[in-house]
Amino acid sequence: MRRGPGGRFLFLVNRTDTAVPVPGLSGDVLVGTTDADGLLTLGPRAVAVLRGPAT
Repeated sequence: MRRGPGGRFLFLVNRTDTAVPVPGLSGDVLVGTTDADGLLTLGPRAVAVLRGPAT
């Protein structure tokens, strides 16, 4: 996680060959894919970046 004036940024990396659902996270998905229900899923060898409020 990185913090700055623009918010908190969470970087997620899936190093496996299988898609991985990531439940329970909140924030704006800047990089990555969500399904119709808003669940973030990291594809095989994929990354995601989420932005939360600066606190």
